[in-house]
Amino acid sequence: MPRLHEQVRVSRLILFLAVLAVFIISMYGTTCHRTITWWMGCSYPLAAITFGIHFPPGSLILTTLGWIVARLVPTASKAFALNLTAAALATFTTCLLIWLTIKLTRIEIKNTTHLHGGTAFATMIAGIASGALTLAFGRTTWHYATHFTPYILTAAFTALLLWTILTWWERRDDRTGDRWLFVTMLLFGLDLSVHRTNLLILPGFLLWILICYPRLYGRAKSWAAGAGGLLIGLAVHLLIIPIAAGAPTVNFGDPSTWSRFYYYISLQQYGGSWLLRLFPRRADFLGYQLANYINNLKSNFFSFGKILSLIPLALGIIGIGALWRRDRRLMLGLLLLFLGSSLGAVFYFNLPEGYSYPMDRHYMPSFVLFSVFIAYGAGTTVYHLWRVSTRYRRVALPLCLAFILSMPVEQLMRNYRAIDSSKTYFAYDYARNILSTIDPGAILFIQGDLLWSPLYLHIVENARPDVAVLSISLLNTEWYVRQVRTLYPDIPLTLTEEELSQIAPKPWQDTTLAIPVTGSDDSLRLPEGVAQPDTFDLRVKPTIAGRFVLAQDWLMVKMIVENEWRRPIYFNEPPEFLRPHSRSEGIVHRLVPQDSALLNAGLLRQNLLERYSYRGFADQPATVAPFTRLYGHALLRAFHALGSYEQTRGDTAACLEIKAELEKRIPPDKIDPPPELQTMIDEMCRSGQKK
Repeated sequence: MPRLHEQVRVSRLILFLAVLAVFIISMYGTTCHRTITWWMGCSYPLAAITFGIHFPPGSLILTTLGWIVARLVPTASKAFALNLTAAALATFTTCLLIWLTIKLTRIEIKNTTHLHGGTAFATMIAGIASGALTLAFGRTTWHYATHFTPYILTAAFTALLLWTILTWWERRDDRTGDRWLFVTMLLFGLDLSVHRTNLLILPGFLLWILICYPRLYGRAKSWAAGAGGLLIGLAVHLLIIPIAAGAPTVNFGDPSTWSRFYYYISLQQYGGSWLLRLFPRRADFLGYQLANYINNLKSNFFSFGKILSLIPLALGIIGIGALWRRDRRLMLGLLLLFLGSSLGAVFYFNLPEGYSYPMDRHYMPSFVLFSVFIAYGAGTTVYHLWRVSTRYRRVALPLCLAFILSMPVEQLMRNYRAIDSSKTYFAYDYARNILSTIDPGAILFIQGDLLWSPLYLHIVENARPDVAVLSISLLNTEWYVRQVRTLYPDIPLTLTEEELSQIAPKPWQDTTLAIPVTGSDDSLRLPEGVAQPDTFDLRVKPTIAGRFVLAQDWLMVKMIVENEWRRPIYFNEPPEFLRPHSRSEGIVHRLVPQDSALLNAGLLRQNLLERYSYRGFADQPATVAPFTRLYGHALLRAFHALGSYEQTRGDTAACLEIKAELEKRIPPDKIDPPPELQTMIDEMCRSGQKK
């Protein structure tokens, strides 16, 4: 009979988790991006779909998983399918955490269910689930569950590691203990192919063994199991070499040889040394770096401004205390893991002052661990309330359960609207607006991480196969220049093998280059009445120490000279020496053979008012991503250029019309323009008006 009851409980638990998983993934699914998003939300789908090499540290396991998923769906749905994969990983993590906490509280659950039946079982499971759901609907987890990046896979690996570590701890003295040690170390090794963040808890795990189970270090069989698992996991990363050797479309760093592979995994492009730059501290450790972690922890779990938001903090403390009373050695291990994922992350990443990218993604393992403390605290609180007399239990238990269940409800209500990205198309529209409006055969230079969305549409959706999409900053690397010449064999760039092997800053003197101008007035889109010159003189000054230019500038000059204006050349941000010769056509600037580029107002007006899409700017929440702000600022500058042109012509009414269109399509308060840009917008039609 007890065995039958156990089977019934397990069946009920599986049914509960299945229903809960459907609910969670439906929340994620309704709020996730329908297409690509900025930066890594675009670069990882691109790497996965092409089965390529992402920029380091990369994520081989995520890329492989994404490649499998992408092969099962049509091209137009690939990005959405990958975003749903992230939602599924987040749902898996949540359910695993519930199961894991039930594993920790199985004695309490068994005793309570034996005394009070199925109702007690249901209330304890509900309490435990609420702790895991607090993580699931927290800001960071939910955000990364809406688009395809390695950070939600990192959380899944944290949950898997906790599962194997706790299982090993239970079985450390029987014959299966070394098998679980092997699996645990295998996962640590594989994490190098996820995003490395979970490796920060490895020192805590090894220290825990040293303090609480030191005899393991004296067993040769355990050494073999642990070292073997770690080495096999790390060896998976070697698959990058044959993948790169296959010359995929996305092949960052081209790690196809042993030397290039080491260059890639040691992050040489970002300064090398495996990023172990712990000293000197790049900001105040307590006042800035640790404060950044605490603020992210607070924004995910609790807020001191609301009483209900303090419940997760209280339950987390209760969970730590209850685990300490039950098994101090186990709790010491979990605390060491938590310290590695929190203080260890703060110490390792050495956050510089004013860092613009969010760091919460690197704190995911600590959030997962803290949610276990919350879930355990919730479960044990319900357990102890079942032990009090019936008189008090009738009042205290429903009231306490209501407070506990309020945690995920409060998270759900607070974050749903802020995270809902189902109607967010900024990255996609940015790329489409560019690629649909540049002239045939264009060479498009993109500065910074805005590169990825045009590149995604260009490669995955085969948008504008006639154009070349190039990264300005990556032109400073040999491997990228070689790939450009392979991907675009007709690019106007002739280089010898010696020049290719010596991509580096070049000695340079103040030089003026005479470039023949070919083509017609129509192809250059010069303003009406402006004649096309026969040649154009381009002056290029040294930019480094008065004696050198960057390789990117040298190569762009070389392409401009060889091109002789045959193919149109565009920039999202023209380099300084080309800025006077670059004409605004919206969110891109076209290089023209003029000393001071004259605006083609008709073309700019057509792009801004007829051809561009502005989805989301006017109807999304006021808080937008940093890249969306940059995109919006570029649009504001383009509208300002058009409005100022009309005002200069003396047509204030036309200028005011342009300004009205700007405010309707891109409300400036939604994208927080810098003060100087806001002033430009405010004053662009004032000249000649009555004050």
